[in-house]
Amino acid sequence: MTLGGRGGGARRIAGDAAPALPAGDYLAWSRGDAVEAMALSDLDQPLRRLAWLRLPGLNVYWMRLDRDWSRPALQRLGGGAGTPERDVLGLRRIPGWLGAGLGRILYPLLPYPVFEHGRQQLGLGQWRALWPPARLARDDPWRDWVRFLSQLSVLRLEDITPDPAPPAPANPSAPAPGSARLGLHIHLHYLAAWPGLLAALRHFPPDARLFITVSDAAEAASGDTVEQALARMAGEAPHACIERTPNRGRDIGPFLSLLARGAFDGLDGVCKLHGKQSVCEGRPTWLGMAWARQAIHELAPSAQGVAAVGQRFLREPDLGVLGPERLRLPSPRFGLEESLENEWEQVSAVMRARWGGDRSSEIEFFAGSMFWFRPEALAALREPPPGGWSFAPEPIPGSGSLAHALERLLPTAAKLSGYRVESLPPLGRFHESG
Repeated sequence: MTLGGRGGGARRIAGDAAPALPAGDYLAWSRGDAVEAMALSDLDQPLRRLAWLRLPGLNVYWMRLDRDWSRPALQRLGGGAGTPERDVLGLRRIPGWLGAGLGRILYPLLPYPVFEHGRQQLGLGQWRALWPPARLARDDPWRDWVRFLSQLSVLRLEDITPDPAPPAPANPSAPAPGSARLGLHIHLHYLAAWPGLLAALRHFPPDARLFITVSDAAEAASGDTVEQALARMAGEAPHACIERTPNRGRDIGPFLSLLARGAFDGLDGVCKLHGKQSVCEGRPTWLGMAWARQAIHELAPSAQGVAAVGQRFLREPDLGVLGPERLRLPSPRFGLEESLENEWEQVSAVMRARWGGDRSSEIEFFAGSMFWFRPEALAALREPPPGGWSFAPEPIPGSGSLAHALERLLPTAAKLSGYRVESLPPLGRFHESG
């Protein structure tokens, strides 16, 4: 049920479409029964969605819309099971002169900016919590969800919330006649990520070519040693080739080493995965876990999904790279300049060496560097430069390294070689699928 007011008066927004919200500043309020992820969406503009965390009791927010929203509606993205009658958002528009003045004072002081990149171009707006102050423990994953909500929103992953995931599925059956020849490369530095990657590995047919590279500086999960983790890994993936690699170039260095050795030769399609964690202050973040979990889910959702991707590589000889749609960059929410960040110089240098000129405007890649590929589509990057790829020793910065530049160039290499770079449509949230 939706109740609307006129002009600057109070209005209520629920799950169905409400009357238009004009651009401007709003005071908003909502009551919650539990810790829940909520969102205000424009049903006529699918890219417009402002997400926030609702705590038990009365919640008060300051909202700013940069453009008119034609059909706003309230959504619950995840969290505790609140009551339907609580899924109502109250709004009162603040007069323009007052909103602009207070906004200049309040916005820099309030925590958790929801969205910055491209908000004016897309009309996404901003959202700040006024009340209550955050009451979440430091290790609560919901705290991380809020903290990294801006980055999650850039990647259209704001609906990937800290809800329980299902158990790993069973091993697949034998491949059907005429099926594609498939491969899988998994790279691990944080061994705590192995269970989720093992679930994806079990979706591959028994005759798949499996490679697992493990950093020689790998970190085991709490209460475990690297040797114990590797022994368990060998028992759980007995058909995989497991090898230790130098901790250079993150997941990109070991991948390019396998590519140069011809490890993927003769395969129709290969899936590249890794144990992304996005560590901050010495611990994994929800941003990294959600990012990796959704990418893995969309690339290898089931045995049938893996087989279907293989059939695409058989049917479409010009298909070079296939990755998650929401992680494809540049995107409407994250343009070319933001996508390249501090990598312009490194990207340009590699492009001039490989393609004879700077073609940065043609960059296309998948954030997080997880995707399917046809081995021959990456031939332009198969041979390393004289002396090898000069990856800097760890720790490396969050951007500006050769590894970050090559992450952007892997799918681009296929495109510049005449192959297509395509996207897999989102499958929904991981914990809602089997």
